[in-house]
Amino acid sequence: MQTLIVTCSDSGVRLDVFLAKSFSHYSRVYIQNLIENGKVLLNNNCVKASRKLLEEDVVQIDITQHESHNSYTTELKAVDIDFNVVYEDQYLIVINKPANLTVHPGAGNKDNTLVNALLYRYSKLSNLGDPHRVGIVHRLDKDTSGLMLVAKDNTTHYSLSKQIEERLVHRKYKALVWGEFKPSSGKFETKIARSMRDRLKMQAIAMDESKGKIAITHYRTLELFYGIASLVEFTLDTGRTHQIRVHASHAGHSIVGDMTYGALGRNIPKNISLPYKQFIMHAMKRQALHAYCISFSHPISKKRITFEVDLPNDMNNFIASLRNQQIPYSN
Repeated sequence: MQTLIVTCSDSGVRLDVFLAKSFSHYSRVYIQNLIENGKVLLNNNCVKASRKLLEEDVVQIDITQHESHNSYTTELKAVDIDFNVVYEDQYLIVINKPANLTVHPGAGNKDNTLVNALLYRYSKLSNLGDPHRVGIVHRLDKDTSGLMLVAKDNTTHYSLSKQIEERLVHRKYKALVWGEFKPSSGKFETKIARSMRDRLKMQAIAMDESKGKIAITHYRTLELFYGIASLVEFTLDTGRTHQIRVHASHAGHSIVGDMTYGALGRNIPKNISLPYKQFIMHAMKRQALHAYCISFSHPISKKRITFEVDLPNDMNNFIASLRNQQIPYSN
């Protein structure tokens, strides 16, 4: 059983709404089913989902009841797909996800995902919420490489999810962007909402808009490449969908290789020779975005731990093409 104490900010909130917010990997319908089945206690009593909470109420929920239940393995196929494990113990796994690997099954891809690969290697994974996302604490886009957290049990999963929600998991990315940020370091603070023109895309909107969620991204330029591109470190305060890609594009310096939010070659100097311009515009086959650092408190030992990984070969090769060659300008 997990125990939660209601704070002043949640006083007056419905029980099911409070739990759906606290356990974001559960749907509200699932939470309501747990309440109806007596798996949730309010001050040691079974109550209705609509019950309004008071400050200092004690809520207990049985989130470990399905830990030994692995029926999801009958729905998902275990597939031998290679990925690098940076750290592992009996509670969690830190992986370095390669680019071009989708995190979880979805429409059009049911078998060739990180979840399928995890099922091949591990007999025990957390199963909070969506049964197609076993073990997955947070996700990266298919074409984004780098560090991810995977939980082996539900208690660990819950702890890591709460740390993310409370902004206690620190994540840093390195990316190549077109052009040069001015100033060279700073902060993007907007809301991010789904685009009304294209429902597959997100967009940055003003903070005073009623829709959307607050998104905060810090950036710091690490290296400049002749005004063509920049190597930039991004640090997330929040974790909205496509957050870095949206903020970079919104600032006019989209991620190199980003075919969704990119403005291909918009910031490349016009007097660069055409062959070289064509080369660098198509050298990256995916968005040049890599989650290189993650820091969090271990759910059991409570010790703060940090992991870092190097840039992948495709990004290093692109950097070498910019850094080590004399840029050929046309006359």
